[in-house]
Amino acid sequence: MKLKDKILNRFADSLKKYSSKDFDYITSCEISGKVKGIFFTTDCTTVKELKDKTYDGLINVNDILEEEFKNSEYNHKEIVFCDNDKVVCIYNSKNNSYYEDVHECFTKAEKRLYIKCTDKSYNAFKEYINQSSKYHNYILYKKEIPYKKAFSKVFKEEEQMKEQNNTTTSGRKEIKMYDNYVQITGKLSNIGKEFIKKDGEKARFIDIKQEYEYNGKIKYNKISVMLSNELINDILNMSKNDTISIKGKLHSYVDKDNNPKTVINCTDIDILEISKNQNEKTK
Repeated sequence: MKLKDKILNRFADSLKKYSSKDFDYITSCEISGKVKGIFFTTDCTTVKELKDKTYDGLINVNDILEEEFKNSEYNHKEIVFCDNDKVVCIYNSKNNSYYEDVHECFTKAEKRLYIKCTDKSYNAFKEYINQSSKYHNYILYKKEIPYKKAFSKVFKEEEQMKEQNNTTTSGRKEIKMYDNYVQITGKLSNIGKEFIKKDGEKARFIDIKQEYEYNGKIKYNKISVMLSNELINDILNMSKNDTISIKGKLHSYVDKDNNPKTVINCTDIDILEISKNQNEKTK
C-alpha cells in the first residue's frame, strides 16, 4: 500500500467519531498565513515574486483553490503538504511556460503558489483538504518544499528580496507556452532561401530579432524559425523589420560542430506591424 493511501486510511479512521458523512462535513476554511505566488525556471536561476498573488493575514482557502484550479479540467494539479515547514504548495500544470535567456536557451519554468502557515492553520488546511471530495485527490505529502531554492529566495526580508529581483531577472524574456507550443514576438531580421527537407516538404528559415535591456544596455537576441509548406507563402508578404508574432514547437538539436541549437517549427504567423522605409515615412 502506498504511503499516501496509508495516510488517507488513517485519517478516514479518525473520522469515525463524527456522525456526519465522510466527505464535505467542513464546507469552508479560513486560515491565517502568508501567500506568495512565484514564477521560476526549474533550475531556479530566475525567480520572481508574483505581486498579484501575494496575501498576508486571513486567507480564504476556497477562494484561492477556485482561482488556481479554474479552467484546468485536463491539467495536472497538486496540493503539496510539507509537514516539516508547515508550508502548502499549490501547483497547476496549466501555468507551465518557458523562459528565454540571452543565449537562445529555452528553460522550462513554472508558477506555483506557496502558503506559509502557523501550526494551527496548517492543520486546519490539511483537515479541510483531506475531507473535501473536490480536492482530496490532489494531495501529496513531501518532506521538502518543492523547489525550495525558489521558495527561500522570495520568503525573505524586503530589502533582500528587492536586491535579488534586481540581479536575477535582467536579460530574460518570458515566452508563453500552450500545450508545449511557444509564442514569441519580434522583428523579422532575415529571410533564408527555400529548400526541400528530407521528408519532401518545402521549407524556409527566418530569423526574429528581439530587443531587451541587460545591465542598463540595449541588447538583441536572434531566434531561428522554420516555415514549412503554405507558411512559406505567408512570408512573401513580409519585409525585414516587420514586427511579427509566431507560434510553434521548440526543437533542439546539435549541429555538425557539436554546438547545441534551438529552432522553432512554426505553425502560425501573423504581421503585427509593417515596417516603412525612410522614403515612405516622408510621404
